[in-house]
Amino acid sequence: MTATIPVGNGPGGVAVDPGTRTVYVAHAGREGAHGAVSVIDATTHTVGRTVRVAKGSSGVAVDPATHTVYVTNSEDGTVTVMDGPTLTVTDTVPVGPSPRAVAVDPGS
Repeated sequence: MTATIPVGNGPGGVAVDPGTRTVYVAHAGREGAHGAVSVIDATTHTVGRTVRVAKGSSGVAVDPATHTVYVTNSEDGTVTVMDGPTLTVTDTVPVGPSPRAVAVDPGS
């Protein structure tokens, strides 16, 4: 272990963008509250920013080609789409009840 980095309540999924050396950690937050994604600089081991997303955030994936981040929100039945470099939420997509995991196919 090289570092312990505190993030918000209920951390779940972790995704790494190797091109930007950024780590994304989804955390659900307190029950009934909005979830968030902590954005960690893998070089300095510090949380640079925490981005609020929908309720029940648990899974996270990043497309290394586009640096797009996808976060599942189990309480809202959505996936949040976020631009990694700007940390701007670009879309929230309804997907049905209780999504918990997400993956990216870098070949497509």
